[in-house]
Amino acid sequence: MERDDSSSMTALMAFVIGAAAGVALGLLLAPKAGEEMRQTIKDVSRDAMDKTRETAEMMQEKARSMMNRGKSAAEEGMDMVREKAQEFRGTREERTENIVDPFRNKM
Repeated sequence: MERDDSSSMTALMAFVIGAAAGVALGLLLAPKAGEEMRQTIKDVSRDAMDKTRETAEMMQEKARSMMNRGKSAAEEGMDMVREKAQEFRGTREERTENIVDPFRNKM
């Protein structure tokens, strides 16, 4: 599942970067006046930065979510280990008492 999320994000980033590069190349090859071209490049650059920022924020949120799920799973695992250790201690003490009790009664 993690690998799928990671490859999806990589593909999305590659698409955004490729699209931005394609648009920039198209603008450079299109016939426009200097000032108009600079404004168009500025606008496209701003849009690309906004999309990149949005993608980065989405990736951060996904990473936080995955980290929280991992943390919860680790905590649940530790709780289960503590519980089993406590059960084992109780069982061990009961078995010890069962072995020692007959000897105590004889003393």
